[in-house]
Amino acid sequence: MTKTVSLALISLSFLFAGLSAQAEGVELCKPLSTSEHKDEIGGVFSKSLDQYIKALDSAAAEENWLSLAESSGQNLENKCTRIAVIPTSTKFLSKNIFGHEPTEFLKSLVIEKKYIIKFYKSEAAEDQKISISDNEYNRLAFLAAGIMGAESSGGKSLMYFAEYVLSKLGFLERLAVCINKRTWAKCTTKHITSRGMTQIKKVPFVGEIYGINRNNLSDPYLSGVATMGFLIETYKWYLGVVNNEKRFYMAPVVGAQRTERRQIRSEDFDVFLTYMYRGDIREIYDGTATPNKSCYYKRVQKYQEHLRFYIVPDQDCSEAGKSILDT
Repeated sequence: MTKTVSLALISLSFLFAGLSAQAEGVELCKPLSTSEHKDEIGGVFSKSLDQYIKALDSAAAEENWLSLAESSGQNLENKCTRIAVIPTSTKFLSKNIFGHEPTEFLKSLVIEKKYIIKFYKSEAAEDQKISISDNEYNRLAFLAAGIMGAESSGGKSLMYFAEYVLSKLGFLERLAVCINKRTWAKCTTKHITSRGMTQIKKVPFVGEIYGINRNNLSDPYLSGVATMGFLIETYKWYLGVVNNEKRFYMAPVVGAQRTERRQIRSEDFDVFLTYMYRGDIREIYDGTATPNKSCYYKRVQKYQEHLRFYIVPDQDCSEAGKSILDT
């Protein structure tokens, strides 16, 4: 029995290595879902969910809630508005086999908004200190939700399963990285594999006040907080790229030939941060990025399309719920 279990675990480490190598290779633009009984991201069609969404949309219209695009045109600079996230696919509503819920990830983006903004405005953020506006946070939160889907299908991908199991097995996790990297030195570094629903490797500064570390990133709620921290810190670099004309960061015109390059502009917000998160910043630096052809970028957008992201202008963000920092 013990021998069988050992062989199964070692096989899992080889599976993880193979999945990692495939993820780092050429992306194949395969449909997320082709079943006639499921939506585009693999959620099951549900009449009750459709009725629920229509009721909420109706209530949102009556209460004058704003879409993300509408709120961007509002003067909310000195406010901290409440976000209301409504999933329109069961993909976001169901647990995975470990009991991890994507809704907990989404909930953290809403409830912890006030504290995350406050942290990054404080000296505790050190060289990552940045004054994030309400609109900027909302856009980053929407991007975080899309990345959660693209990276792990809300915690339901095979890669997520393999990494979660191996993270509990210590040596076999290092063995899997050895197989993938083909060197023992890479196996002994402390940042071994990605963790959580957005596959984070390095915990951002905000993790300090939440007690987040690599061992608890599998918690969807904490994973949401960490993802926001990473995106905010990346966003600060993005602003430096946009505002500093001496930097020669280029991106292609969407739909243009690869040789037609231009400098990064403020409207490249989603593209730049998505490429950064994916680890493809070299493509933007070289001017070879083609977001209209990127399967990863398309997946992020596809998951975003299955979320209603409302801004409640008359409610303060502290009304969203009780932060875990208040306990």
